[in-house]
Amino acid sequence: MKKKILSMAIVVCMLISMMPTMVFAAEEIPYLDENGTEQTCASATEVTAEDTVWTAGWYIAQGEVTLANRVEVQGDVHLILADGAKLTAPSGIKVQDNDKDILNGSPNKFTIYAQSTDEATMGRLEAVSYEKNAAIGSSSISDWHDDVYPGGEITITGGIVTAKGGIGAGIGGGGVSILSKKGGDGGTITITGGIVTATSEKGQGIGAGFCDYPLAVGLGEPGIFTTGEKGNAVIFASSIGDQSRKDSWEGVIFEGTEGKSYGDNIIVESDFEIPQGYTLTVEADKKLTIGKDATLTNNGTIVNNGTIKTYNTFAGGGTVQGNSVINLTDRNVKYLDENGEEQICVSATKLMEDDTIWNEGWYIANGDVTITDRVQLNGDVHLILADGAKLNVPKGISLYRDSDRFTVYAQSTDEEKMGKLEVSSEGYKNAIGDRPDAGEVTFNGGNVTITSEQRSGILAKTITINGGTVKSSTLSHNGGILGIVVTINGGTVTVSDDGYAIAGTTITISGGTVTATGERGMNGSNIAISGGNVTATGKDGGVGSGIEAREVITISGGTVIASGDAGIVGNNDITIDGGTVTATSKDFAGIYGKNITIGGGNVTVSGGRVGIEGPLSTGESGNAVIFASSISDQSQKDSWNGVIFEGTQGKVYGNVTPEGSFEIPANYTLNIPDGNTLTIEKDITLTNSGVIELGGKIINNG
Repeated sequence: MKKKILSMAIVVCMLISMMPTMVFAAEEIPYLDENGTEQTCASATEVTAEDTVWTAGWYIAQGEVTLANRVEVQGDVHLILADGAKLTAPSGIKVQDNDKDILNGSPNKFTIYAQSTDEATMGRLEAVSYEKNAAIGSSSISDWHDDVYPGGEITITGGIVTAKGGIGAGIGGGGVSILSKKGGDGGTITITGGIVTATSEKGQGIGAGFCDYPLAVGLGEPGIFTTGEKGNAVIFASSIGDQSRKDSWEGVIFEGTEGKSYGDNIIVESDFEIPQGYTLTVEADKKLTIGKDATLTNNGTIVNNGTIKTYNTFAGGGTVQGNSVINLTDRNVKYLDENGEEQICVSATKLMEDDTIWNEGWYIANGDVTITDRVQLNGDVHLILADGAKLNVPKGISLYRDSDRFTVYAQSTDEEKMGKLEVSSEGYKNAIGDRPDAGEVTFNGGNVTITSEQRSGILAKTITINGGTVKSSTLSHNGGILGIVVTINGGTVTVSDDGYAIAGTTITISGGTVTATGERGMNGSNIAISGGNVTATGKDGGVGSGIEAREVITISGGTVIASGDAGIVGNNDITIDGGTVTATSKDFAGIYGKNITIGGGNVTVSGGRVGIEGPLSTGESGNAVIFASSISDQSQKDSWNGVIFEGTQGKVYGNVTPEGSFEIPANYTLNIPDGNTLTIEKDITLTNSGVIELGGKIINNG
């Protein structure tokens, strides 16, 4: 038995030893594309030290890996440098064209990606070839009758990439030291992002390799070098062969010790250093921004003839000549929260005219700022309008995702001082927002003016106004303020639209001064008003209404004035149990609904055809004071409770204690039948300018 077991073990070991080395694959891998946008790779092969060939497909370098051999790229190869990875290629990486013509493209393509822009964590690639091969690019030759092949197509979108060549280029063509016409041509090289250092002792840092034979021409052709349309890489190159496309370069690019910021408006998202003896120049009319999470360490010289902006103080002991650097961060910024109480924001980013993407965080508008392109929000954005500021966004503000939140604050409540925000739209765009099922918009303060000719003023899932002055004027029939949930707790809100002024599935008003004017002043499924001063005006002519709901209207407080073809319309229930309500209609009904309950408050209703249209109840202990031009449905009259006028004739139904003061106008008569009581409590005033017919009692506790 022992011999059988031993024999089986030997067989198993032999089978295992005959199997190829297992290659592991990672799945669902995030990476940043050439635009800095996060993408996901479904599956990638993990790089190992024993790799010699990378065939077409996706690879990922994780942890620390040192390649034992020069790896050859065959086909279209994509390499992701994982955060924290360090891939070392001491013999370089071969990326070589298959013919001598770089203009017809190369079948061998090598693209490098990172997972982040944080210099402390993003992946690194160090490729070295102190011999004749390019560090990243084509290899040398051994046959003196032949020429070195050009480099293939090499693209770097991110990561910290270092390529050091000897005779061959850092990135590009290989070198040669035997009798040959020239070194290898540079191939096609594109660097859009990351921090890239490319140097060579005799070849070009980026471009051609060198022929080190005494009678040879020397350098090959430089190939093609580009940075992409929105490049923001930091490149340190001992030299760059292709200068023909320099006018289109974008990024911070050093050739030797002299660097420039290329492109009109470059934003660098990673830490980098200007070494001692190096000079970075920003030319007039050019802009360079050091990103929010990035730090520039200046140990050399910066010549700023244009505009340099940074969120953090420069590190290092270097010098800055020319224009001052603009610090984009304000610290310890005061603002008023949703309750009007002063708070402190530790750090807020100053908004500039080219800030079209507002990522999650705090921002402050100082002085006059106009952002000419449409602004895109990413995440939870808080905007403080400094006293005296005026921020103009003429093409609007986008909220695409449910996670996008836009909250606006002021520093004071003084109309003359508090900051202004002006937002409008162009074409078929909403001024603020994009979808009714995405985003939250909150105004806690400020003087806000919103206009749109063809779409909504504000369109978002949730819209809340706690303070400030908000004016939304639209002509589109798409809504001045349109959301699933619309809440107004305070402030002065003025909204107008040719269609719905304020519209939402749920509309709640508990405070502030609200004026809504449109074909329908206010329209929703459920509308609740418990405070504030509300004026809702709809158009006359058959379709307009001041306040209209498909489900329920509840008024429990505040002052409400609703007018239109119908003042207040409820397709189901209308309940008024508090506040002062005036509902008027020139041609139809002041209040129209399936079920109307008025149990409290002071309610005045008039209509061209009828005052109240629909079954009216007051509840068993109703205390409302109702002045109606007429009431169409008298079926529940025997159970009414309250002070109710129909035309000029009024009656106290049951025992009533009004909650607010009221007046019996001249030529009006109030009848208090025998057995009924009208109680006037302290702080409540009954002013009689008409006639009281007293059969029951008036109890005056005032």
